[in-house]
Amino acid sequence: MRSFDVNYRPALHGADNADLLLDLARRADVVFCGLDEAQSLWRVESLPHLVELLTGPDGPGLVVVKQGARGATAVRDGRTWFEPAPRVEVVEPVGAGDAFAAGFLDRLLDGAPLPDCLAEGARLAGVVLGLPGDIPPPQEGSPATR
Repeated sequence: MRSFDVNYRPALHGADNADLLLDLARRADVVFCGLDEAQSLWRVESLPHLVELLTGPDGPGLVVVKQGARGATAVRDGRTWFEPAPRVEVVEPVGAGDAFAAGFLDRLLDGAPLPDCLAEGARLAGVVLGLPGDIPPPQEGSPATR
């Protein structure tokens, strides 16, 4: 299984890479994309428009659209699941999208239903949003604290 997070950064990618990022997304099995990223990159107008753009005839079987403080939506085979974002005090947003994808993929690889994948992604993103930096401190009893 191949996953791809569009993770568009205008200062790094520039507008010239929109077609390349779309091509890479369409080659993956699972795609993560922020709705705001898609609006900047491909001028999409809505979540359904983004899903249509990405999936095409040979596109990914699963599209996960991150919608910031609103939440995230997963779309597979014409079915849609939504998970609201947890209410957290944002200390720093760096790493929240990566934490979301990690949590989602971890549960997906365990064979969990998509609502559970979204919930775990949202939970981990919420943890990271509340931390300075993007790495949580070691949990008590973990190898790092022994």
